[in-house]
Amino acid sequence: MKSNAGRLEVIKAAAERRRQMNHERTGLLSIDVLPDEPIPAGSYLVHNHVRPQKPLNGNGFRAWIQTKSDNLVRCRCRFGGCKNAKVHKVHYRVDRDDLERVRATS
Repeated sequence: MKSNAGRLEVIKAAAERRRQMNHERTGLLSIDVLPDEPIPAGSYLVHNHVRPQKPLNGNGFRAWIQTKSDNLVRCRCRFGGCKNAKVHKVHYRVDRDDLERVRATS
């Protein structure tokens, strides 16, 4: 029988596999912490329209890396002071006006 630590590792590995499969399928890679290295050219560090705050993923504030620049506007929020925010001076947020247009037509 596996220990609790062993079960936790299995759950974490499964979650990571799902995250990678989603990235391959959609071009989006959700993140739990800001990377400590700059994002490679051709990729965009993006967050949602929720007010940035620590910790990342707290109170609805989500971030991800994507390969398409559609519906993005440059942001200067400093990621609400999240760890490694200084590494990512250039990042983007979802265009709120575009988000409202999508909601209005749905």
